[in-house]
Amino acid sequence: MKKVRICHKGKPICISISAVKAHLVHGDSYIGDCNLKSGHGKNLKSSFVKDTNDMFPKNDDIRIFPIPATDKITIQLGQNTKNLKYLKLVNTTGRIIKSIQIDEQKEIVIERGELDKGVYLLLFMGERAITEKIILN
Repeated sequence: MKKVRICHKGKPICISISAVKAHLVHGDSYIGDCNLKSGHGKNLKSSFVKDTNDMFPKNDDIRIFPIPATDKITIQLGQNTKNLKYLKLVNTTGRIIKSIQIDEQKEIVIERGELDKGVYLLLFMGERAITEKIILN
């Protein structure tokens, strides 16, 4: 089972990918080690979130394909672009691999390039926060 390193109440722990969303909702955790600088270990929950009911809405407008992917991932944002500000690609150790500012884009393509095969998280942040899992083969 793939694990993600998070900082939980100031202490680093490893949790399953499926538990990341629940930890971020509480507001006392963030992805990465507790003592890392320069974007790694940075608090990834949105500063725009008003309450936890808005953090993980149904995200029917976002389409991510293909999964699993071999050469690129296409993300179609639909109407969510007005609420989303940033997209972060995070590996299973909690390291931020790529940060993308979302302006008015309706589609984002992430090329495989040098990325290792495995499981990654896409963290969408803005007025809402949405987490999606992707797989690269």
